[in-house]
Amino acid sequence: MCRLFVYHLSGTCGALTFSRRYTPIPETEFYETIFRPVYDPDAAYHEPIGSHSLAVLYMILALGTLLDLERPAHSPESTQYYQLGRAALTLDSVLEEQSIPGLQALVSMWCLEIINTDC
Repeated sequence: MCRLFVYHLSGTCGALTFSRRYTPIPETEFYETIFRPVYDPDAAYHEPIGSHSLAVLYMILALGTLLDLERPAHSPESTQYYQLGRAALTLDSVLEEQSIPGLQALVSMWCLEIINTDC
């Protein structure tokens, strides 16, 4: 699903081109800082993943599920990932605990809203 998100964001959605302006997180950064610490059991990570990084993971999974052409439009799984991302984002307040992953999660939420309503 993460690869689907990256693939589809390199194209266009309506008149808005995401690849040049609104990429919430670069692919390599996502895999190294968020995806691998969560899903790679062999990797030794010394730092636990924060709630804002977890929110980014769930938002990217929501976008990937929404953009998967083999799933029905407005997939319930996408909505579930979106809700999990919002819940993870509220664990540490974005207003009190500003972070790059927090902003990336907010931009991912915005992208999800744009794609979900305009396409």
